[in-house]
Amino acid sequence: MIITYIFGSLFFILGIFIAVYGCIQSRKKIKGDLRYIQTDGEIIGFDERISKIKYKSIITVVKCKEYTPIIRYTTEKGQVIESADLPYTLKISPDYKEYYEYYRSGERITIKYNPEFPEKYFYKSRKFQYIREAFYKIIIGFLISGIGCAIFMIK
Repeated sequence: MIITYIFGSLFFILGIFIAVYGCIQSRKKIKGDLRYIQTDGEIIGFDERISKIKYKSIITVVKCKEYTPIIRYTTEKGQVIESADLPYTLKISPDYKEYYEYYRSGERITIKYNPEFPEKYFYKSRKFQYIREAFYKIIIGFLISGIGCAIFMIK
């Protein structure tokens, strides 16, 4: 009986910890993105890689090319950077089509780069992604806490 109380309490506390930690971590990431500096860049080409994608089953594997834009931009300190730090995408994706349109037209793309590591940047806001991660951790935390409560009530 004591063991069920101990395990129930541990699961409950672990679940609450996961939920709270997920919120704190998400908040830190959002605040960290505020340090990034906005600048305009130019897509000068694409980096490509071959990847394997599972298609409609575990057995069928398709090899395909994925692309990421190489962006040239100038930092506040006047340093010219050429970097390919965005996620790789397939040619059929809307992201690739958007990048290709910037490349073809020569139009400038607005990015935010890390002043400490200027090669690291992002294109669109990542705030929703961080909030979604926190939400998943809250759900998992509450499920684990619920299991802890259920264990605690076993007699």
